[in-house]
Amino acid sequence: MKEFLLPLIICPEHIATQTPLHFHESDVCYSGDDIWTGNLICPQCQAIYSIRDGVADLAPVATPRPAVQGKYELDSTVGAYLWSQFGDLYTEDTAILNELVKPSDAYASWANLFSFGEGPFLDVGCAVGRLVLEAAGRGLLAVGVDLSHAFISAARSLVRTGRIDTLLTVEGQITQPFSFALPKRLRNETVEFIVGDALALPFRSDCFASLASLNILDKVPFPLRHLEELSRVGHQHGCELVVSDPYSWSSDVAAPSDWLGGTLEGPYAGRGIDNVRALLAGRDGHINPPYTTDSCPDIPWTIRNHTHHAEYIVSRPLYATR
Repeated sequence: MKEFLLPLIICPEHIATQTPLHFHESDVCYSGDDIWTGNLICPQCQAIYSIRDGVADLAPVATPRPAVQGKYELDSTVGAYLWSQFGDLYTEDTAILNELVKPSDAYASWANLFSFGEGPFLDVGCAVGRLVLEAAGRGLLAVGVDLSHAFISAARSLVRTGRIDTLLTVEGQITQPFSFALPKRLRNETVEFIVGDALALPFRSDCFASLASLNILDKVPFPLRHLEELSRVGHQHGCELVVSDPYSWSSDVAAPSDWLGGTLEGPYAGRGIDNVRALLAGRDGHINPPYTTDSCPDIPWTIRNHTHHAEYIVSRPLYATR
């Protein structure tokens, strides 16, 4: 974990009191400018948050990880997301490029929605980090947070090496290498990635000038709390936010009563994008101060599972400012 992150972080168990975390200095080991191993301690509850191999795990200690989270720790899933986020930059092997599953330029499209006028920038649910690197490439201090340790490890490896190095599934247990150097504009040191929970972000309030939530709102058990957390950590004035989601509500992730759309009755009956727009604009007082929102064209993207199978997803973005 980079030291520049320390002034921004708090104990995720004590968001209301904004309790900062502290090191036991004797536990800290550095690798260059990286805090490679160590333990962050909450002085209020004595919770311990570990840093191992440079990866800080700042998810709430008392909150169990969802069972569905296990699939995001698999090597095959990491490879699929590396292809999804960076495949449009790949030009080195025409055999891979000519396969039936094609990469999309969705992350370049999402990046183009931002003005990136000020920093810092936060991507919640960053996966393997493409949007964070895009923000850093525009001169911002940029941070990514995801609950998957495997995703965060892969993203930090990209920063250290400047390369994609993974395996793509061809069929069953057959794999093929997927390796290439990142373009120079995406190789920056003003980035950091940590393990954290989208429902209890380990950051001070009023901390970020730009925020992103891409395809995560329908993947958390309490979507409204996620919007509230985005609002809390964003600047109260002069903040830009992109929320983009396919609104694939599932009772395996959240109870229908907690969905922000996709139901026929209840406070959030109707379509998710309409309810999210209203919530960001101040409906029911959950988001304060409210945002001014603009709709954007839908952005299609793909997750490659193997040579002949991909998930095709259409994400519906809202751009919001306050």
